[in-house]
Amino acid sequence: MAAAVAGSKAAPAAKKPAPSASRAVVDWQKVLLDKARMAKKVAANIGGGSRNVLSFKGGRISYQGGTVPGNVLDVVVLSAINENNFYRGKYDPNNPASPVCYAFGSPTGDDEDMAPHDASPDKQSDHCRDCPQNEWGSADTGRGKACKNVVSLAMVTADALDSPEAMAKAEVFYAKLPVTSGKAWKGYVANCGDKHYIQFVTQLGTEPQGETYLVTFDAQREVDGPIMGPLLQKSEREDAKWGDPYPVFEERAPQRRPGPPAKGAPPRPAAKKPKY
Repeated sequence: MAAAVAGSKAAPAAKKPAPSASRAVVDWQKVLLDKARMAKKVAANIGGGSRNVLSFKGGRISYQGGTVPGNVLDVVVLSAINENNFYRGKYDPNNPASPVCYAFGSPTGDDEDMAPHDASPDKQSDHCRDCPQNEWGSADTGRGKACKNVVSLAMVTADALDSPEAMAKAEVFYAKLPVTSGKAWKGYVANCGDKHYIQFVTQLGTEPQGETYLVTFDAQREVDGPIMGPLLQKSEREDAKWGDPYPVFEERAPQRRPGPPAKGAPPRPAAKKPKY
C-alpha cells in the first residue's frame, strides 16, 4: 500500500448503515407469520435414530428414566410434524422395536403425498393415503387404525430463553404424542391465532381421560425481544432434521433355562452358598 502524503489525512471509509432494530423485528414477524401458517397446515393434517426422548407413559412425564417434578414442564416447541408408524406384533417393553413401516410429514404441512420412508423394512403401500393399514377399522381391536398417526415435537426447556448463549447450548429433546393427544395439539395450534407456537412458553402436562390420559398444552407467556433471532435459527435447524431413519434393533432370543452340560463340556460351577 502506498504511503500517505505527509500532512494529509486519509478520508475515513464510508460505513454501511446498520440495519435498524425495527427492520429486524419486521423480518422476524414475517418469518413467524409464515411459520404460523405452516404450523396450522401441519395441524390440519392430524387425524383422530437415537434421540433425547420425553415420555408420557402412564400419564407421567419422564426424561431419560427420571420423572419430571410436579408432572409439568415449561418448554418452547421448536418444530412439529406428523408421523405414521406401523408396528408388527404387540408392544414388549423388554424388546425395543422400531416401526416396520413409517412415514414422516413435513414442517410445512405438505403431507398429501406422505409415503413410507426408504429405510422402512416392510413397506405396506406406496403412499399412506392408499395404505390398508391406514384405514379406520384396520386395528386388531376396536375401530382404530393399525398404523398409528402421531405428532412428533422437538423442544427446548424454557430456561434456554435466558440468553443467546443459553439458546445455542440448549439440548433439544423430542416427544411423540400419544394418538389420543393429537387433537389437543391441533387445538393448541389453533388457539395461537396468527402467531406460531414458537412464540410462546408452553407448559406440558397430563390429565386423566377415561381409562387413559391426555397430554395438555398451556401457553404461559409470549416470547419476544432479541432472543427471537437465535430461537428462530434453532427452530429452522430442527425443521431440517426430520426424516432420519429409525434404528434397527436385533430381536433378542427368548431366555431359556440351562439344560445339562453337553458331553466333553466342563461342568458348571456349583452355586455358592451365602456365608451368613
